[in-house]
Amino acid sequence: MGGFVKKSAEKVNFDKPGMVLEGQLVVIEDTSYGVKNYTMQQSDGKMVKFLGTTQIDGILKDHKDDIVRLTYKGDSKVRNGTMKNIEVEIYEEDAQPEKA
Repeated sequence: MGGFVKKSAEKVNFDKPGMVLEGQLVVIEDTSYGVKNYTMQQSDGKMVKFLGTTQIDGILKDHKDDIVRLTYKGDSKVRNGTMKNIEVEIYEEDAQPEKA
């Protein structure tokens, strides 16, 4: 017989270049500071939570329940300082792999 198991999400930050988060977006929440909060379930069942950026929000806003991969490429210099450079990929069943 089964039962309920409480799962909490571990908060993660994009702080190490090369860091990859991959899994299914299960929650997209608004925040009071203008970007969204995301909860992702990874393939091992682990739940992780991360804060969006203008770049991430623009891409992921309509992809709840989709499988996504985010790769932190490092910081990029911009006019007012630096910004996190995060590559966002969305899994598509019929997509052709990109050639290297």
